[in-house]
Amino acid sequence: MPPKAKAEEPKPKSKKALALKAAIDQSTKEAQLTFKQHEQLRTKADHVEKGHCEQILLEETVARSRLKEEKKRYCAAVAELQTEERFTYATYLKHEQWEHISEASRLPNVHSEADINDFLSSWKSRQVENDLFRPDTVVIASRMQDNTEGRKLLFIRGEQGLPPQKRQASVREELLQCYDAYELAEAIKDARDSCSSLGTSAASQKGGTSIAVLEEVYRQLRSTFDVVSTNVLRFYDQIIDGADGETIMHTVTNTNPVIKFGLWVKTKDVTRSFTYLAFPDIEVRLDPRANSVPKLPKMLGLSKENIAVRAVQLAFDPYSCYVSHRSQYYALDCTIKIDLLVFEERPRFSGDWLLREETPEAHRLHVEEYPPRSSEARLEDPALRISFEVPRSIVIRQPSLFIGRWCEDTHEWEPCSGATLNASFGATARVSDNPRRATFTTSELAQFAVLHETVYDVIYESWSIKPFDGSRILFTLEGCHRGDATDREFRFLFEDAKCRLLSPEDEELEALRTTSWTPAALLRKLKQTGFNFLVHDEEARFLENVIPKSCQLEEKAYADLAQFSQYFTIANSKHNKYGEDADMALFRVSKRWLRPEEEDDTFDIPTSPDMWHSVRYRADDCALACFTEESEVTNLNILEGADTHYNLYGLLMAVEGEDALRGQLLNTNCLLRRCVLEFLQLVRPLTWG
Repeated sequence: MPPKAKAEEPKPKSKKALALKAAIDQSTKEAQLTFKQHEQLRTKADHVEKGHCEQILLEETVARSRLKEEKKRYCAAVAELQTEERFTYATYLKHEQWEHISEASRLPNVHSEADINDFLSSWKSRQVENDLFRPDTVVIASRMQDNTEGRKLLFIRGEQGLPPQKRQASVREELLQCYDAYELAEAIKDARDSCSSLGTSAASQKGGTSIAVLEEVYRQLRSTFDVVSTNVLRFYDQIIDGADGETIMHTVTNTNPVIKFGLWVKTKDVTRSFTYLAFPDIEVRLDPRANSVPKLPKMLGLSKENIAVRAVQLAFDPYSCYVSHRSQYYALDCTIKIDLLVFEERPRFSGDWLLREETPEAHRLHVEEYPPRSSEARLEDPALRISFEVPRSIVIRQPSLFIGRWCEDTHEWEPCSGATLNASFGATARVSDNPRRATFTTSELAQFAVLHETVYDVIYESWSIKPFDGSRILFTLEGCHRGDATDREFRFLFEDAKCRLLSPEDEELEALRTTSWTPAALLRKLKQTGFNFLVHDEEARFLENVIPKSCQLEEKAYADLAQFSQYFTIANSKHNKYGEDADMALFRVSKRWLRPEEEDDTFDIPTSPDMWHSVRYRADDCALACFTEESEVTNLNILEGADTHYNLYGLLMAVEGEDALRGQLLNTNCLLRRCVLEFLQLVRPLTWG
């Protein structure tokens, strides 16, 4: 066998390879060493972080336990006050009802749907009975002269019709009944506001009347204008007593002009052209459109026979029963309806006899559509101008007004035109200047109203609550600041269970300054004058970068603000408007509080930042925060050495001491606290301020 080949001996590595291997080994050792060091640091950091998390968890557990204990102590402290509050408020309601027994006797009980339905049904029955007149028949019975048992009966038929004076009085009575219905509707709204404003906390409240009953009241009120119009058209020769013999006008009432009714009936068989149609006693006019032929549109048909025009202006919204929280506009207390009417044959004389047709159609109101749908009507522009006087209860804040028409399908007001104030008329028109006369152009006749923007006064520029003494509190509120004549600062004075307006000094707000109201009624009436502070969450979509606060936050926060508003001055913070958080609110509480024996009737609040506590309030807790009104950046960190607390009671107790806060709690004016709470829940300064 041949010898095996020798294995090849490894060649010695070069110096370069040996150096590279040494470098790799050295790097491996260093990497392993670095890894071990990093592992040691990571393990140490994990231990530190774990300890930190455990510390945070422990602090949160302790904080939750402390908050739970604070809540328990607070609930126990106020439990005994709740019984007293319910009793006090029930007593107040009882005396309030006793004081208004004489005033309420004329109208049905607003808390009883049965009474209201009886009121409406009797009203309808009377209208039906008066619609078909049945003359009285007098029966005279006597014995026969022959002394028999027979009787002689004499039937004397009464007058076949009512005298003109009674027919005229009937029209006035129906319009006065409409005024009663208006007052009833307002009373129902007040009762509903009182029942719903405080929600479940409204103890001892009677159940509110359903919205369906309010709809029936307004429906009967609106239908009565049709009944009155029908009667006037049937007996215009007896009812119309105006100088021109064609126009009837009524204002109900003279002291409080809530209803203005006008009806023009063409009674003269004279061909004429109409340059205008006026109801001077109620300040309503129909004029041609500006820069057009100085005649009303021919398609109105005023030159035809058996034609009439009705104008009804109301100083309230008869469709307010259809509540919508999604509308950009709402109707003020000014609505006007213009209708074109036609009627049956006129009464005519035949010798000494007056012939009046009595057919079923004569008892129905026939409203003509305008503009008509005929092809001839399309050749003419139907536009005309309607003028009316804005009621004295509305504050005119702008040189022009929004006009809207009622949409029956959606039950909402839709903007359709704009009205100018104190507009000029033709040289031949004898119209005196009236700064409250509004004029708008329209191409249709419908139900119109003066509209106002729902969120016009939101976001609030500022708000504050200041105690005057143990029974009076001042609430100051400034709406959205625009730097023009529309800006107002409102001051509300709370006295026990009611409040009234102190300022501004607008003449239209005189009734709200001289009379005390419940918060809901005052704010609703203020809304109808043109200042709306009753904004709902759904309407926030008309604002930019506004997130409404959560219900849990507002319910707890407003209860706290109402509780301590009798002693501390509380004000808004500009930082609440930035970085919107639905579960957090920012405001200020004064460091100095009003002692029971002190009084402070000034309107001023502290201006120095050293006199305020900055409060960061959340649904679960609250704390003293680092932000100030002078700083541009919102610092939400808790003050050094401060803790979180369940509510303002615990927060202020840590500052003022338990004895002081306990004394404030025991000396609470229950009616005043309830009134402030209701107002805050309606105005919602933490959401809109």
